Amino acid sequence: MKTFFKQILQTKLSAGIFYLTILVLISYSCKKENDTEIDFVYNASEIFYYPDKHISIAFDLKPKYDIGNYTIKWFNPDTLTGKGPFNVMITDNLMLDFEISDDNNNVKRFQYEVNTEAVDSVNYDYRNDYIGTYFCKVTYSHDGKIEYYKDTLTVEKNDDFVMLNILTRNDIENGYEGSKMIYNNANGHYNSPTGSFFGYHSGVVFENDSILYSASGPLGNYYTNTYEGIKLHR
Repeated sequence: MKTFFKQILQTKLSAGIFYLTILVLISYSCKKENDTEIDFVYNASEIFYYPDKHISIAFDLKPKYDIGNYTIKWFNPDTLTGKGPFNVMITDNLMLDFEISDDNNNVKRFQYEVNTEAVDSVNYDYRNDYIGTYFCKVTYSHDGKIEYYKDTLTVEKNDDFVMLNILTRNDIENGYEGSKMIYNNANGHYNSPTGSFFGYHSGVVFENDSILYSASGPLGNYYTNTYEGIKLHR
C-alpha cells in the first residue's frame, strides 16, 4: 500500500514538474516575442549621380524584425523627420544618426554611413533615363509661316559628363554629330523632377518619358523647330 501511494505521489510530482516546465517555456517565449531585438534595414530605392559629384539618394529605413508600432528620431541629418521615405543630396559621405523605439519602451540608437565612393557614376548616371529614341510632332516656324511634320530624335550620352547629344533623323542619315546640350543646373536643382539642358540657340526638357526640344536658326535665319515627343521603348 505504501508503495502504491508512493508511486501516485511520484506521478503527481512528475506531472507537476512537467506542467511547470511548459509554463516556464511559454512565459519565456512570450518574453522573447515582447523583447524582439531592434535592428534596421537600409534600402536605397533611387540614386542619381549628377555633375560635380552631386548624388541624390532616395531611401527608407525599416525594422529588420516585426516590432509592431515604432518611431524614428533623427539626430543627423536633423532636417529629416518620421519614417520616410527620405531624399538627400550629398557630395561627401553622410553619417545617418537615428534612434528607433517601439511601444514596449525599447530604444536603440544607430549610425549608418552612406559612402559616396560606393556609388557608381556609370550605373547611376543622371542621363540614363533620357537616352533613347523619341517619336515627335514637330512645329516649324519661319517668317510668319508654320508647318507641321513628324520626326524622330535620338538622345545619346556625350563623353563629357555634363552633356547630351541630340540627333534628328537627318543628322543620323548624313553622319552629323547633332546638337551638344549642356546640363542646366541653375540654382543647384540637380534633383528636380525634370531634366533640362541648353545649347546653341536650343534647349531641351525631359520629364518622365517625354521630350520638349526647341532649336532655332542662327542670326539672319530665324527659323524655329519645336519637337514634342514620347520615348520609343523596344
